Amino acid sequence: MNATLSREEFGALLKAALEELDDEQRATYESHRIEPEPCDCARYNDDTVEPLWSVARAGAECLAYDDEEGEFGTGVLDDGGVLRKWGTWGTLATALKNFPDAG
Repeated sequence: MNATLSREEFGALLKAALEELDDEQRATYESHRIEPEPCDCARYNDDTVEPLWSVARAGAECLAYDDEEGEFGTGVLDDGGVLRKWGTWGTLATALKNFPDAG
């Protein structure tokens, strides 16, 4: 599975987004961050999945980047690891205001 953005492209995007965080947002991010990895997303609540870049986890809650929307979002992974219940929030800073506790 390959996300639309390359690892290098996403790394540059994430680096810029991290520079915009205040201390509280950065602390939230750092306490839940994972090495960016693709995760499956069922965008239309069916069995068709698309890859997103996942950057943080708290149990089943996931913070990911949706390159189709150009926004960070939060949601809940199902038992198979597919992001099904989710929504986008815009910037990483705004998404972190809704993470953890996305669902």
